[in-house]
Amino acid sequence: MWLGRPVASVRAMDELDLGWRFWAKLAGLFVVGAIVMLIILLLVGRAAYEWGIFGVFLVMAGVALLAGWIYDRREARRKRSYSQS
Repeated sequence: MWLGRPVASVRAMDELDLGWRFWAKLAGLFVVGAIVMLIILLLVGRAAYEWGIFGVFLVMAGVALLAGWIYDRREARRKRSYSQS
């Protein structure tokens, strides 16, 4: 027994532990995400300073159109591969 708990209960708690590697990966993901968000904030802020709010909207619309185009191409390719099999 450990702190009044049966050994089986302690083992069950150990199996639920996510481990050091999981938390290190999660922390790294947060750090990378923060850096990416900082870069995006700097780019949008710079665009707002240089081109005004209309320029920011144009840049954001361009990025959204590009993301939509890439997604659409990927989905069309995926649907073609399903229809061929």
